[in-house]
Amino acid sequence: MREVEQETMQERAYTITLSPDEMQAWMTFATDQPLSLDQMLADLEAAGVRVGIDRFFLQDLAEARQPGQRYLVAQGIPPEAGVEYFFPLEQERKPRRLPDGRVDFYNLETIANVIQEQILVAKIPPEQRKPGQTVTGKPIPPDRGEAVLPAAGANVRVSEDGNALIALVNGHPVLSDHVLSVYPTYTLEGDVDFSVGNLTFVGSLVIRGDVKSGFSIKCAQDVTIYGVVDEAEIEAGGSITLHGNVFGKQKGRIKSGGRVKGVFVDSIRIEAQGDICLSQGVRYSHLQTQGKVLVGGRSGHIIGGTVQALEQIVAHDLGSENEVPTRIAISSPFFDATTSRETLAHIAAVLKADQALLDRYGERELSPPVLHQAQEELKSCQAALHSLESYFARRSHLLPRTPLQVGTIVATGTVYPGVTICIGDLSLEISHPLHGVMFYRADGMIKIQKLETTVEESLENWGIGAGIAMEED
Repeated sequence: MREVEQETMQERAYTITLSPDEMQAWMTFATDQPLSLDQMLADLEAAGVRVGIDRFFLQDLAEARQPGQRYLVAQGIPPEAGVEYFFPLEQERKPRRLPDGRVDFYNLETIANVIQEQILVAKIPPEQRKPGQTVTGKPIPPDRGEAVLPAAGANVRVSEDGNALIALVNGHPVLSDHVLSVYPTYTLEGDVDFSVGNLTFVGSLVIRGDVKSGFSIKCAQDVTIYGVVDEAEIEAGGSITLHGNVFGKQKGRIKSGGRVKGVFVDSIRIEAQGDICLSQGVRYSHLQTQGKVLVGGRSGHIIGGTVQALEQIVAHDLGSENEVPTRIAISSPFFDATTSRETLAHIAAVLKADQALLDRYGERELSPPVLHQAQEELKSCQAALHSLESYFARRSHLLPRTPLQVGTIVATGTVYPGVTICIGDLSLEISHPLHGVMFYRADGMIKIQKLETTVEESLENWGIGAGIAMEED
């Protein structure tokens, strides 16, 4: 290292040293007192450092630093090699300073993402390679030799012209021993905390530790978490598997494009396209799914909050002895019985008006305004009919799975007062404990069926036995 002697350096508050190749400049401080950024920049200029100065970092050092600690404040620009990588070879996990001066400690961009058919690395023709610069501004000529690509590893192919490597799948790239691979699953061995920040990934994620409060996970495929999930947000295009408990503190949120499978959740919002399966219970949460909610077979409970499913809800206990308000609902988020009746009433009104129009005018030719009105009414009627057709088409997959079509709610243990049972636009307030019952809709009302035989036999007879038991990994 070459030390630059500058007697004017704020009364020797620091020294500046350059690496032998002048590609790095360091500052070592003798005091923790506030310093002038302008004077520090002037001293760097006097020391010959003109390129690659990290001004944001220098501002931080002017305000606070550790005496005796050496800090890298400038880096030269290396000349372009024979190949160019289109992803960061090293993920630098450090907070970023935002344009408004604030520091972002949450988004550290821990994972490099590449997508299918993306160019990962390509050769640069010798005549197009750019020279570099030292921190003192000296030019560094590029290498004009023949470029050599890494070997193509897993999920990577060589381009037709042999000048590039291309990803075959979405995932994260790994360069090891001059072999480049892309893996669709990323595994984090520790916690999601300030050391890694929020995670965003185009493949599947496996988290071996916890997800701490305030952090988020966004994943295009599946997410598996082995630790505890605190007040966090988790979003996956595929399924989410939670091996630990979840404590949302009324701020956490989980959203899945597939199934959610877990143990116990408390005070969190869960939205899923597939089934929600929990082996122990739900407390004070909001669950919504396009499929079924299955809670723990013989021991699972749902206490407080709202649980809403399109197909079925099965649990041991609903509510608690303390009569905690709990809403259990079978309904469609995109259509309900009330909307169906309103749509049919609208169609009937349009048809009646059209008939009255014909009766009034008979065979006479309609005037343009009246004709236009009739045409618009016809379009409205057709749109309403199309809406109904789409609705019934979306619900048709339920018919072979549930004999009652609109879904069922099953409590193999006890349903306590304070629970509200909703099926479509109907609701039923529970005023006294019920034991081993099934709720279903028939004849325009919610009916209750006693589970007279064993739980398994009753569920099988009603066509919903499959899936009540939690799967084991």
